[in-house]
Amino acid sequence: MKRKHLIWDLDGTLTDSAGDILTYLELSLQEASVDISAKIKPIQIGPPIDIMLKEAFPPGMLTDKKIAEVVTNYRRLYDSSGFPTTVPFKGIEEIISDSTNFTHYIVTNKPNPAADRIVRKLKWDRKIAALIAQYPRVEQRKPKSVFFAELIAKAGRDKSSFVGIGDVKGDCIAAKKNGITAIGVLWGAGTKEELKECSDELFDDVGRMHDFLLAII
Repeated sequence: MKRKHLIWDLDGTLTDSAGDILTYLELSLQEASVDISAKIKPIQIGPPIDIMLKEAFPPGMLTDKKIAEVVTNYRRLYDSSGFPTTVPFKGIEEIISDSTNFTHYIVTNKPNPAADRIVRKLKWDRKIAALIAQYPRVEQRKPKSVFFAELIAKAGRDKSSFVGIGDVKGDCIAAKKNGITAIGVLWGAGTKEELKECSDELFDDVGRMHDFLLAII
């Protein structure tokens, strides 16, 4: 039996965290006196907060200073919230608890300490081999593909044993850039149209994805 090494995204892939993120982001925007009704499209969860804001509001509406203010507000409110409505998607717990067939890693754009606190809240800290979270400072930020490369190199395993799993295009691109299988999931923020272009497999059901992962061992 050949164990599979699964590199998971967190928000929108393992956990349904949209409610908490959007609630505290809206509060952060209100504190910064930003007109929320000015959004040109819904906020897409997945990228870092500053990118989420730039994509959701008209170009030039939010200055770098205003974005920094919102992000500061958000980090204070969200990171200390306890993440009351963040829960695993149905069926995920069974996969994460399987340490016989899989080694689990999480690579997320969410910075510490929030990512670490969520993993501990869910009691996953002993179920995953590594949690790699994004740096909070913009100048330290790395593309997910770099984090993937570093993780794969450190693990010292054959690339064919790795699978990258995520709900947005960037997750699948990070996997493909590193020459590993890319799985896109449709229960998060990404659409079928954007994910099918960059994923090897696409699933709209956790159970069917679990069956596939067991089948390729």
